[in-house]
Amino acid sequence: MFAVIVLKGEQADQRTLLEKETTGREERISPLFKHSWFTRLWTVQEVALADIHNVQVVCGKNTISWTRLMGATESLRLNGYHWGNYQEAMALQKDLSIYLQQHLHPEIRIMLEQKPHYNMHTPSVSHILCWTRSKAVTEPRDMVFGLLGIFTALGIDSFVPDYTKSVEEVYRQAAIMAISHDRNLDILFEAASDNRRTGLNSWVPDWSSRGYTGTDMRGAITNAHFCACGPANPRYHFSAGENHLHLRGKLLDTVIYRAETMNMRCINDIDAISRALRGGGQGPIGDDLASLLNAIRETHGVFQVMRAWTDVSTWYVSYPAPGETPKTALRRTLLYDDPETNGTAELDAAFESWYHVMTTSDAGLDTLAWGGLRTATTTTATVTDLEAAPIMKLITTTGMNGYFYKAMVFSNRKCFFTTEEGYFGTGPDLIQDGDRIAVIAGLCMPLVVRPMENGRFRLVTHAYVHGIMYGEAWPEGGDGGKVEEIVLV
Repeated sequence: MFAVIVLKGEQADQRTLLEKETTGREERISPLFKHSWFTRLWTVQEVALADIHNVQVVCGKNTISWTRLMGATESLRLNGYHWGNYQEAMALQKDLSIYLQQHLHPEIRIMLEQKPHYNMHTPSVSHILCWTRSKAVTEPRDMVFGLLGIFTALGIDSFVPDYTKSVEEVYRQAAIMAISHDRNLDILFEAASDNRRTGLNSWVPDWSSRGYTGTDMRGAITNAHFCACGPANPRYHFSAGENHLHLRGKLLDTVIYRAETMNMRCINDIDAISRALRGGGQGPIGDDLASLLNAIRETHGVFQVMRAWTDVSTWYVSYPAPGETPKTALRRTLLYDDPETNGTAELDAAFESWYHVMTTSDAGLDTLAWGGLRTATTTTATVTDLEAAPIMKLITTTGMNGYFYKAMVFSNRKCFFTTEEGYFGTGPDLIQDGDRIAVIAGLCMPLVVRPMENGRFRLVTHAYVHGIMYGEAWPEGGDGGKVEEIVLV
């Protein structure tokens, strides 16, 4: 199949991209990838279903083959080019093209499998559906219908698009297809999102909502070391009308206290804040001053939330997990028990400093209360001006910053909660007091579910609950009456 992609209507910069060294202020590549062709869903199949060697991209008077464009963007990535959104713009079309070529031409797969670190195996239905959530459509049902041709080309049984069906029916049909084809329940981790449409079954993702994708740490960690269900395989079936999803699992605990949410909107500025405030007052901040000051104010808010969470943890004199104290449980919970950071001597020292500050009385921190930040509107302001902010100076001079910044990244936009049995957890701020904690056969992370009438439940979200993430709470012997049916509506 031959395809010509014409980018028109929105003028990209037609100058040669590599006329001179690129800087963040004079970025030459982004204009091309800001074209709406790269953001729409229906355009994905224009490349994915074509022979990629016969695809030409035309922009103004310039033409480039799709394979050369893929090679160029990959070269940029490998060389650490971090400006612009070229990676996000190209990722889906590029990956699906490779998957489809492998499916249609086994010799290509054999060749690629000989390369080290090869991991481009055929993706699951749930992964494809999730990858496209950032794409734009006019008709919400096209978030699913726009992918059916790709599913068919990959040899995946799908269904015929039917615009007489409601959005809710189409999205449920896609979720059932994902579970049935993939033979796992990972799609349930995609159900929680900030802007779910009303009327959807609680276990069905809203495909028109971005969900917790990319660097959003509220997303589930499915390829890590968690195994809340132990070795149990997924066990499920759908009700007769396919409205309810029947799972096998265990209801373990109840949320009894949900603390406030940590909300750092300027999360991408964390590294800049850290570098600036630890830079010894070197160099002007310039045009980035306003955004940096705003990020510092938000960091102060995060500081106060962490103090509140730490205060909640001190309500407990013991922790239900063997060998744990409330203090060590808090330390590991706020980092999602990340194996690369937990247990290192450097981070242990940073945590001790952090914990000391967090448990210091308000009276003891009076002199460090927010204030004294001089208004700076000129481009000559330096890091020293920002160090006048006492809380930020405290964070960067007491040795606590190593733990503080990591906890801020891992726990951003999450709430801290405690359970009836005394467990600590974090998760998206959808969680409420009275919600139940469940481990489900086949799922590596616990689910938070909300009791409904007739003993059924609504899926709220997934969560990290310290002390049950590695199968500790899964009944020995699997079934045998020790697990129960949990019905999601």
